[in-house]
Amino acid sequence: MSVALNYQLSILGQYSISPTPEIVTTLMTAINRETNEVFLPNIINCQQIEIPSNKITIRPNLGFVSQDQKYSIIMLNDRIDINYNRIPNIDIEMGGFYTLAKNALSAIMRDLNLFANRLAINVQMLLEFEDTDKLRDLGKDLIKGAQYYSDKVFCEWSTRINSQSSIQIADGCEKINVIAEISTAQAIQEQKPAILYHIDINTLPLNTGMRFNYESISPFVESAMPVARQLINDIERLISDERRNDSKRSTGTKR
Repeated sequence: MSVALNYQLSILGQYSISPTPEIVTTLMTAINRETNEVFLPNIINCQQIEIPSNKITIRPNLGFVSQDQKYSIIMLNDRIDINYNRIPNIDIEMGGFYTLAKNALSAIMRDLNLFANRLAINVQMLLEFEDTDKLRDLGKDLIKGAQYYSDKVFCEWSTRINSQSSIQIADGCEKINVIAEISTAQAIQEQKPAILYHIDINTLPLNTGMRFNYESISPFVESAMPVARQLINDIERLISDERRNDSKRSTGTKR
């Protein structure tokens, strides 16, 4: 069974959100109302290099953190991210997070009259393995390596796939990247061998027009979520099939 390490919903663009008391109060009220959670403000100081003087300045960026520490909102110059980061012994359903995230992000964009040129969903999952040898065998089965590696033991491995598709957002058709990355990792607890897989669904960077508004968030999430769920199911089924095949091969060898 996979464990969710991170869920993220993002907009990309050009933003300058000063953490004034008025903006902080307005956003906190709107976010808490739309999510039924308690978010508290969090000021994040970031370094910024001014061109052409190369002078480094400190810029305060506004953020919010839920009272239980499960969710965070980060507002930077070029993007706004809403995150779920795993807390031990606390799991949430993916659909529940993205409902909360789209409500919060829509409220931020609506109240500040923000637009975006890209939208993105990221999912990061971890799946533990019984031992390192089985993890290495999976890599051999999934990846067609150079001849050099045919008789070698894999210390680590990874694979990345991107396929472009189209979804409907409001009245327009948008092309999206659908990226899946699978790699070796270690589980956070007990340092067990594991598979880390990352799904990134995002609108293409070629169109830089600030065409997405607060009404774009819900249709994007509703279109992207079935894709993310199918990929998760496909990856877990692939790994499960390889585990069964490996078990059959081991049984055959013992005979």
